[in-house]
Amino acid sequence: MAIVALVLPHQLFDPHPAIAGADRVVLVEEPLLFTQYAFHRQTLRFRRETMTRYRDRLASRGVRVELVEAHDLADTGAIAPRLAAEGVREVRLVDPSDDWIERRLRAAFARAGITATWLEDPHFLTPDTEAQAWLSGRTRLFFTDFYVKQRRRLGLLLDEAGKPEGGQWSFEPTVWNLVDLAQRSYQRCVCRGDLQ
Repeated sequence: MAIVALVLPHQLFDPHPAIAGADRVVLVEEPLLFTQYAFHRQTLRFRRETMTRYRDRLASRGVRVELVEAHDLADTGAIAPRLAAEGVREVRLVDPSDDWIERRLRAAFARAGITATWLEDPHFLTPDTEAQAWLSGRTRLFFTDFYVKQRRRLGLLLDEAGKPEGGQWSFEPTVWNLVDLAQRSYQRCVCRGDLQ
């Protein structure tokens, strides 16, 4: 059974996680990103040009690739029946990180009987699965806790002993104290009539 890697305009990664092991690649000029709104023509030209060059680069590497233009699709989900008509039963794609695109594609693939494998979006520093694991079971969410975990996970701004450079994880309380001081100073000036 052929596996198709579906690539959207904002996912021109090199290397692209969905392409490895795929029988062919279908680049889709997503209607939401081409025709949904009155985009500036330079924006549209940029999107089309980057996709064309990406297609050409893949083809030069021996990858079987097709570019489906936005005007050939009535809407986001129109790619699914088109692929199904070609006998495609399995696609792999990177999470589009867009609720509308994701919902429309999921529904269209289900209607067309196509199994979709959704891969992590490499745009993000922290994979969604890792963020979800960190969130599970927590009753309180503070950014400082997440910030400390990220610094430890990525080895950022740590000394040889794994302690924070500068002696503390965050200087946020210091910043908030400065904001509070500024607000109180402003209120004193207003009360005295210095500011109108």
